[in-house]
Amino acid sequence: MNKELFDYKEKILSAGFLRHQTGQQYTCQCPFCNDNRKHCYVLIKMTDDTPVLFNCFKCNAHGIVNDKFLEYFGINDIKSPKNSFSRKLDINNTASTKIPDAIVSEKDNIEGICQYIHGRVGQYPTLQELQFFQYVGRPIGYAKEYLGCDNTKIFRNRNWFRLTNGNIIGRWKDDDTEMRWLRYKSNRAKGSGLYTIKIPFDMYQDINVIIAEGIMDVIGLYYNYHEFSNCVYIASMGKNYESGIKHIMDKGIFGDSVNIKIFKDPDVNVDSIRIDGTLQKMFKRVDIYENLKGLDYGVDPSDLDIHKIIRRNIR
Repeated sequence: MNKELFDYKEKILSAGFLRHQTGQQYTCQCPFCNDNRKHCYVLIKMTDDTPVLFNCFKCNAHGIVNDKFLEYFGINDIKSPKNSFSRKLDINNTASTKIPDAIVSEKDNIEGICQYIHGRVGQYPTLQELQFFQYVGRPIGYAKEYLGCDNTKIFRNRNWFRLTNGNIIGRWKDDDTEMRWLRYKSNRAKGSGLYTIKIPFDMYQDINVIIAEGIMDVIGLYYNYHEFSNCVYIASMGKNYESGIKHIMDKGIFGDSVNIKIFKDPDVNVDSIRIDGTLQKMFKRVDIYENLKGLDYGVDPSDLDIHKIIRRNIR
């Protein structure tokens, strides 16, 4: 572990402004909304080079604890290490923070996407559910205003969804083409982006993080699989399920009350799924599930037969 980062974490722990919660979690007053009722969580892992992370469940401020964060508590003698972090977690300058929460409204024509989702998973979504699904009602206007796009031809004949970094991905309106999904990339948005269903959850209850490969997979699980409550839904947009775990941890959702549930696609061998041991320790448990009917999860409920896979170790 980086010695400078280790010393930095020790100094923060000895500063006295954190309240011990459990394991490597701490709470403090939020520097952004001033809430002092244990809504702001801080993660300090002394075993690796993960940065000191914070997340306020009240105002949704989150990112890396830095000098400005510490100055709120009158701490001016602890300086953040330079160039210690391999990845930038704070998204304050990306396109996603400039976009309103609801990107589809009653003014938009939603008949096509509603029929498509109904045809796939047997459920007809409400407008509120489409807002949860981050469906983009007017993709051309969205791309022009938030992503700086001038070429609008690519947005025709597709249903578009927003990713975590503000970029959008479009699903062909029919399933009779090999190029079903098209990801639009903008230099205004950082990283590749994952997909989440933005439904409320209770931070004071056990949280179940549902991770599957694609957008329709998690939408299908949202509608048709009810074994778990108080869920967070993430599509890893590929077979790297660990990226969903890293995403949820970066948001400050971790600890002994959080369960990770990975729903693997049928073409993925369970032994090929690698989950870093350090990441596993940040959660109550990590389980893997599969559909015994040999399909993914964006299907009619009659095509689902989901069971947990038992194996001794998730490496």
